[in-house]
Amino acid sequence: MREDVAPADHLLGEHLREVLGLPEIVIGLGVRPLDPNGKPTLQLFAGDGAPVGYAKVGWSPATRAMAATEAEAAAAVGEPGPLRVPRVLHHGAWRDLVVTVTAPLPLGVRGHADPDALPDPAALLAVAESSGARVYRFDESLFLRHLRDEIAAMDDEPRLSASMSGALESLVRRYGDLKLRVGRWHGDWVPWNVGHHRNNEGTDELHVWDWEHSAPDVPVGLDLLHWRFQVALVLRGAPLESAVAAVEAAAHDELTPLGVAPEARELLSRLYLLEMFVRTYRLKRGGGGWNPALYPAMLDVLAHWEHTNPT
Repeated sequence: MREDVAPADHLLGEHLREVLGLPEIVIGLGVRPLDPNGKPTLQLFAGDGAPVGYAKVGWSPATRAMAATEAEAAAAVGEPGPLRVPRVLHHGAWRDLVVTVTAPLPLGVRGHADPDALPDPAALLAVAESSGARVYRFDESLFLRHLRDEIAAMDDEPRLSASMSGALESLVRRYGDLKLRVGRWHGDWVPWNVGHHRNNEGTDELHVWDWEHSAPDVPVGLDLLHWRFQVALVLRGAPLESAVAAVEAAAHDELTPLGVAPEARELLSRLYLLEMFVRTYRLKRGGGGWNPALYPAMLDVLAHWEHTNPT
């Protein structure tokens, strides 16, 4: 390389070595098919083989936002009480990329063995409280505004937009004055994003990673519903109808430890599913195509809601 060219300006590995203050760096990565919504994740090691961390690289509009959210959420949540969050070692721009580096997990972290057994609800409450949980009327909530804005942006899918808007406004008419407790959610609370580690004091710690879908001002309880939905849909390969039923059952039976009132449970189950349908559309619009596990079946779910709860 020319002497007047700084290696860190042209080689990501050299840039990471410099910002992390390492004399040497070794990078490991897997090669996957191109996905506009997928982020390269680099495993970083020191020259002696010691793990240094993970670097997530945002290269498209969607993935840049995810990398930024990962850093913001990890910093906001910190390590409240019953859970541990990988520390952010670096976050910044390099050329036209956004790079977030998080610390490695402790040696000996065990995966969550039983997908049917939820982690301690205290962990979800700690996440919710990390950005300051508050109570809002549903029709005055930022989450409602978020869903309305996302649905309004579906200008290339008028049928889906109309169905989702109709479902959402039906909820507003029925539950508008209902008070909801809102706070931060993880956004992808699933068995493969949590693990357990027994520390030197003999206490079991819950480690939680992949915060790229986290957000504040979300109704408390949606993370729990996400766990049930993803276990059914992704882990067990159930059809969307069965995953929806798993969400409805969890909303009815499992939200009490999170302080969710019985009259809010149907509302939360439908808000969660609308959020997942919005996410599915967003990934499609980002170039990843429709997720066949959700589309077009989610149109049938929306049609069923319209039939059972006519406006």
